[in-house]
Amino acid sequence: NMKIGILKKAVEELEKSEHPIFKMSAVIFKGGRIISFGHSCFRSNGIPIKYKKHGHTLHAEQSAIMNGNKDKMKGSSILILRTNPSGNLSLAYPCSYCLESIYFVKIKWIYYSDRDGKINREKIYY
Repeated sequence: NMKIGILKKAVEELEKSEHPIFKMSAVIFKGGRIISFGHSCFRSNGIPIKYKKHGHTLHAEQSAIMNGNKDKMKGSSILILRTNPSGNLSLAYPCSYCLESIYFVKIKWIYYSDRDGKINREKIYY
């Protein structure tokens, strides 16, 4: 039930990722419509330091949440991709800080890449 355009957007965002080793991207969508997207970067975008793992970086999930209308995110899904230095998909399960942000805006489904190149899906229960 994930449209190809959503996957395409996630790959586009991966290419913009500023992390030197692991590229990461996130796309928030509802139905077939993209609500927001982002990639890992070194700008802080005004997120309070206590919500960030490393003071100078912004994770892809947080970037996607910051870039969009939070009121539209309730019940939505997020696709998170990560690639390793060889460009292969890697594990993109959100860290605890990003999970808190995902809970906060009430995203319902997390889709994330794993080391086998598969996309896994997990439901968030509130």
